[in-house]
Amino acid sequence: MNMAEATKTISVIQSIVSVVGLLMVLLLNLLPRLGG
Repeated sequence: MNMAEATKTISVIQSIVSVVGLLMVLLLNLLPRLGG
């Protein structure tokens, strides 16, 4: 695996992690309203 592939893979992983983080924050904000 050369540097270009590694950099591309890291950027993809970072974008996925940020999207998952946003979804988790949204879920945590919505759950109390749905439960209450």
